[in-house]
Amino acid sequence: MVIINTFSRLKFWLLSSIIMCVFSFRLAFLTLSSYLDQGMLVEQSLERTDPWHARLAVAQTFQFLAPSFTEAGIVPFFNFLIKDEALGDRSTEVRRGILDAGAAVIDFHGKSKLTELIGIFEGHLASSHPTSETADFIQEAVVILIGRVARHLDPTD
Repeated sequence: MVIINTFSRLKFWLLSSIIMCVFSFRLAFLTLSSYLDQGMLVEQSLERTDPWHARLAVAQTFQFLAPSFTEAGIVPFFNFLIKDEALGDRSTEVRRGILDAGAAVIDFHGKSKLTELIGIFEGHLASSHPTSETADFIQEAVVILIGRVARHLDPTD
């Protein structure tokens, strides 16, 4: 009974960690738009720097948590990567880290979610997207992730 209770706590902690990582990434991804005060630019807002290091740390955390993802968390994770534009981050280092995290999740869990992942990726590639650098980054990453998922296909398919 103690082992089951410990396992449940560990599973809850891992799920909570993944949710906090998504929240942290979204918070660090907020745009660096200039603040306006009664229509005037606030000078301090122009001196802010991009917190890309925080987003990279979150991407690396996702990569390290990849073996611990639950079956139920895999599809929402890839929806986050694509629909919330994590794969299109403005920082090259963060984009690489997020792509590595997605590849790690696919390596560990791709076989069990093969149909769903292929559906997500094909659906994204088949839909129209606005012409932007972010959209191009996401398209490129999705093509790479499809190749990663293809490793789990049966050779006879």
